[in-house]
Amino acid sequence: MRILIDLQGAQSGSRSRGIGRYSLALAKAIVRNAREHEVLILLNGLFAESIKDIRTSFHDTFGTDRCLIFTLPGPVAALTGDNAWRRRTAEILREYFINIIAPDAVLITSMVEGGKDDAVTSLGILKSKAPTAAILFDLIPLGNPDQYLTGEAESAWYQEKIRWLCRADVLFAISQSTADEAVRMLHIDPSRVENISSAADGIFLSTNILPGVGSVAKRFGIQRPYLMHSGAFEPRKNFEGLIRAYAALPEAVRANHQLVLVCKLDMAGRRELESLMLSLGLALDEVVLPGFVTDDDLVELYRACALFVFPPFQEGFGLPALEAMSCGTPTIGSNATSVPEVIGRVDALFNPASVPDMSALILKALTDADFYRSLKDHAKVQAAKFSWDKTALRVIHGLEKFIARSYPPPQSAANEAAKREDMLEAVAEVAHCISPSDFEILELARAIEANYNELTRAKRSFGRGSDRVTADSPPIYPEPRLETITSQVCTSRQFTEATYDRLCLEIAQNKLRHRKQWEYIYILRALEQLCALLPGSSGLGFGCGKEPLAAVMAKRGVDVLCTDLAPIESGDAYWGATNVRDYFYEGICSWAEFEKHVRFRPVNMTSMPGDLGIYDFLWSSCALEHLGSLQHGIDFVLAANKYLRCGGIAVHTTELNVRDDEDTYESEKLSLYRKKDILRMKELVEKQGNTFLPLNFNMGSAELDQYVDVPPYSRDKHLKIQIAEKYVTTSIGFVILKRN
Repeated sequence: MRILIDLQGAQSGSRSRGIGRYSLALAKAIVRNAREHEVLILLNGLFAESIKDIRTSFHDTFGTDRCLIFTLPGPVAALTGDNAWRRRTAEILREYFINIIAPDAVLITSMVEGGKDDAVTSLGILKSKAPTAAILFDLIPLGNPDQYLTGEAESAWYQEKIRWLCRADVLFAISQSTADEAVRMLHIDPSRVENISSAADGIFLSTNILPGVGSVAKRFGIQRPYLMHSGAFEPRKNFEGLIRAYAALPEAVRANHQLVLVCKLDMAGRRELESLMLSLGLALDEVVLPGFVTDDDLVELYRACALFVFPPFQEGFGLPALEAMSCGTPTIGSNATSVPEVIGRVDALFNPASVPDMSALILKALTDADFYRSLKDHAKVQAAKFSWDKTALRVIHGLEKFIARSYPPPQSAANEAAKREDMLEAVAEVAHCISPSDFEILELARAIEANYNELTRAKRSFGRGSDRVTADSPPIYPEPRLETITSQVCTSRQFTEATYDRLCLEIAQNKLRHRKQWEYIYILRALEQLCALLPGSSGLGFGCGKEPLAAVMAKRGVDVLCTDLAPIESGDAYWGATNVRDYFYEGICSWAEFEKHVRFRPVNMTSMPGDLGIYDFLWSSCALEHLGSLQHGIDFVLAANKYLRCGGIAVHTTELNVRDDEDTYESEKLSLYRKKDILRMKELVEKQGNTFLPLNFNMGSAELDQYVDVPPYSRDKHLKIQIAEKYVTTSIGFVILKRN
């Protein structure tokens, strides 16, 4: 079984909280206990500062190459800034990334993320969905919306996360209390919820150190034996109740014991607690507020503390209590929600809503030597019942059960084209609702390219069966499709797509299985897919000949400048255009539409002027191979990018030498580009700082793809043709996105 662990819970704002520690520790334990199973780690590239640390933490276990990084356009936080387009497309890219990896099961370590940072979680946005489990920490905001979900946006965001949790095939709850809440509040079938419990990190170990004031404690202003509580500063953690219970202790007991509250505090929170202390008659040195502390310091504070008091009203698990007991510290706590599961002793529990009850149990623990000793002995025994290995095995067994029960074997990578189409359709739906800026579209394209490269690397290392390739294996390209354009070769399958039929109607031509017609369709589809053919957009065409593309663009309300060699320069009337009427086709648009949107200017592609202007897109069809040499064509592609605005799109088609990557045909009138020439062109484009959409050199496998047309050429079986008796060529199209 291939298990993919989405470890954003250890990257996001939760990284320094219990959720972050839980996520990382559980992932490491799953790797340790995976046995025959394959484990991959999924990380968010927007949290670059965390990636190195996480990779390092897995280095000794299974190496860093199994950490897969997905790239997103950022920022994407749901509750800060105008991030709607980026966030929605980021959710789609992440799901698509997971689908291409084709795991048997996905484990999301923390679903409720991304409100105020760049974590991205979702489930079921795309049609295809890998079997998915999610860790459920708690449903506290759902049960207390007036306290936690005070804004409309925040409430909507949280409710969406809850809907996605409900879509998970299995919820792994961190306590039985949380599992029961899921069944009760989410109306989930109990068979879909399992209690996997929790554990403390291995650094939380008991020693022979007696309670007292060590060097770490002194650094924080602790001067005598102390009680301690740790956790996030929020009402449910009941800091106020504990301060009141401490204030109710006999003065002599307080004189010998300080209260230490370990939590991250802003200035307002610190003033709130200090104001409460003063109102209760406590001196400020009786209650110590060290603020956030490192894990190493936290361990020392646990070990040296006389009594750990854990008073929350609600918990998903109650990790601080287990950490304290793991350090051998006598621990008492609340009798609410999951805390009794952790402490495991009824007489060590109090009512968190009752200050007298809490204060009385604290007093008993500090003054009854036998009770205190029994708490200390119990701490070690109880802590030993919890381990990350046990929790990890519960997860693995749970995944094995639901995979065996509900899912067929994973699909191979053969359906990648369908997955890509699913992804692009979802992006188009977002674009229909949210209008992205040009820069946002550019950033999306860059993210898609980066993910393509990472997935290619992953498939080389982790492919399934026949999909697995080695570093020396040639790339495996899926069959190209018009519905999901990249830089690709003309193949027969593309002529069977509904997209081809639709665009043939737009250029007012009967469908021919002819590569030159394919070039027109490819250019239109690439520009259409990248939202370039919108009313008011501007385009620049090179070597336009008598092609119908300008008329289609005019019909769509796009302003176009067509260029070509003047006939006197070329000596061949077929290649030259004398005026704008040469591009008008009555069956495509009206003359009024055409005249409004299309202009003409003679331009030599080998010496382009500097005053052509700046455009949203540019194109050339069957042109750059006629510039006198392979290098002249490459030079044109690079130089033409200066006419694009930032975020602009260039689409070109040219000749591809099908059979030979060494020997090729090169003359003043025609040059056949080899695969290595196209790859060099891509490298040079990227050195400019631009994006070259990923290349797909799949030549097709149908009968027509194997057929080579020879002179006199056919009009309807003309995908691959013979040139100069020995060379075979076809058409290739490629797309460039201008970045800088």
